[in-house]
Amino acid sequence: MNVGNTILSIIVSLLVAIFSTMAAQFHKETLVVDAKNFNAPLGVAYFGVLFMLPLYPSYLLYRVIGTGAKASDINQEAVQILMRKEKFHSIPILMLALLISLCLWVNPTYLFGFAIKYISVSVAMSVMSLNAAFVFILSITLLGAKFSWFKALGVVLSVTGVVSLSMDKEFTGNLWGVLIILVATISVTIYNVLIKRVFGEPSLCQVLFFQSLMGLANVVYLTIPVGLLVWTEVEHFVFSKIPWTPLLLYCFSILLYSVTMNFGISLLSPLVISIGVILGVPMNGLCDIVIRGLQASFWFYIGATLITVGFCLTTLPIDNWIQKKEENIDDEVEKASPTL
Repeated sequence: MNVGNTILSIIVSLLVAIFSTMAAQFHKETLVVDAKNFNAPLGVAYFGVLFMLPLYPSYLLYRVIGTGAKASDINQEAVQILMRKEKFHSIPILMLALLISLCLWVNPTYLFGFAIKYISVSVAMSVMSLNAAFVFILSITLLGAKFSWFKALGVVLSVTGVVSLSMDKEFTGNLWGVLIILVATISVTIYNVLIKRVFGEPSLCQVLFFQSLMGLANVVYLTIPVGLLVWTEVEHFVFSKIPWTPLLLYCFSILLYSVTMNFGISLLSPLVISIGVILGVPMNGLCDIVIRGLQASFWFYIGATLITVGFCLTTLPIDNWIQKKEENIDDEVEKASPTL
């Protein structure tokens, strides 16, 4: 990993942490501010994905008007994400792939919204950050990533930090809420690894095109199920009581998170995104302390410290530094050796 990639990894991880924290806090605020008149976790997830629809059209408009690029050239680049060996996948395959991608994306969002009614956002994010361990293992087994003891230690320290945070009784909650978030974590892990496995390193244009397709698939596949849940009053809301401010802030936050996450996975690795989510755990903890009045204990500070150290170990190219140092020592020894 060169200096540029290291800096980019740190920036992406920090952005993921910030956007995931914003999305999580606004998500909870949306669902708990007036639960009697607004209780629609799937509806919130559905509404959030709708914001993906204009991503590619907006990008296309910017490129055509702002840079003078040809729309046909941009579209040709974008649709390559749907091709394999220079041939388009069949319509049924594409529809199935979009359905699977949509389910893997919406499922954790829905479960997260359902669970944070029973547990704090900090605990929910703590459990979800365990996907770093899952991603680390799957990246080596499925993506052929090189094993690193420093990254492995970083993941272990980060997970230990998460466990420390969860030991803070002020932040813990209902066991069922934790189990629900664990299921969401598995879904996030599968999504992250599959995106990298299937798409490799797509361009920004292709990432935005894929996300707009996700928004379209959301309309096609989920409009009727969401309508049925509202009609049967499994989910309910009073239109005049919809908390528009936190809802719209959540939608913009999750949109920024999704763009950063998908582009980060494509350009870097799923592990970088997972570490960003882990870094968001203490951020959410601070939000819960400052905004929601929860009291931090010794375990919170220990957990935050371990997560910070783990973040450094997984993002900094320590292996490369050691290898470069050893090479420099070998060069110096070779130069110092007398020639016969």
